[in-house]
Amino acid sequence: MARHHGRSAGPVRCGAAHVSSTLGAVHATWVEGDGTAITGIGPVAGRMVTAAEAAALRDPDRSEPMVEEICAEALAELGPLDLATFEGPDLGDPQPVAGNGQIVAEVLEIPVIWNLRAADLEFGGQGGPIGGFGLLAVARFLGLPGPAALIELDRAATLTWVDPGAEDDSAALMAFDAGPGPAGPLTDGDASGPLGTGFFYRMPPRRWDRAAEAAVGGAPRTALCAEALLDALEYLPAAPRTLWLAGPGRGAAGLSDRLARGSGLEVRPIDEAGLDGEALAPAALAHLALRVRAGLPVTAPSLTGVRAAIGGATRSSPGVIPLSG
Repeated sequence: MARHHGRSAGPVRCGAAHVSSTLGAVHATWVEGDGTAITGIGPVAGRMVTAAEAAALRDPDRSEPMVEEICAEALAELGPLDLATFEGPDLGDPQPVAGNGQIVAEVLEIPVIWNLRAADLEFGGQGGPIGGFGLLAVARFLGLPGPAALIELDRAATLTWVDPGAEDDSAALMAFDAGPGPAGPLTDGDASGPLGTGFFYRMPPRRWDRAAEAAVGGAPRTALCAEALLDALEYLPAAPRTLWLAGPGRGAAGLSDRLARGSGLEVRPIDEAGLDGEALAPAALAHLALRVRAGLPVTAPSLTGVRAAIGGATRSSPGVIPLSG
């Protein structure tokens, strides 16, 4: 595997690798910036996750170092980096498969900022959705008109409302899991029954966890995803101009049409704004690492229910004992 010792000049370039929560693929990209704004986003690297790797990622006794191995491999494809971060799949537990950033730092021979959710959980947050500040920065970089809704479609359908024109970042953000992602074929089943389960009565912030997944059982996934997202729009501070779809489920058959008919809003894949739909999650993650580097918050009450806007993560450097903070 190629090793990268950092770049010699220019803005800080941070690479991020993200394993989809459906365990289908690992994707990576880089962003350049200072933690307050993104000045560049790179191409997407990555590959499909094999069946053997997916089985290992589901097994708590084998998930590490599998996470480090596949994330370091994807990050190495990005070329020279100054900094890196990564995150394993979110399988509905309080903490996603975190991995060990020291291993990735030693492999790539650059600093790694990781375990971005730990401080949120320590201070009363639910650990996710965690990408809000990064998604706001991506929306500003792309010049998206606001307000806008960025919807990451993975194991869960995560809805992030952003107002790129707002001066106060904390007031420009709201995020929560609307419900399940659209994994599985479209069926004509009725989603109204599952929408009566406890999860959908909870006010945001809320997170799609194993208990919520078990409660809906075998309900038609795409239909339920669409109905959950339409229901979730009622919680937003203001109606978004566009629903931007990203993640592995953005091409689910019939989903865009259901959302457009039900909401009366424009529904588009984020690819049409000039960003690969698989790059949104890792780009947001990379920006969060740059915010940690700059001493800025990475989570806030409107995202996870944490008691206050806070930052912090674990920092690893090659040959150095990891530090938290």
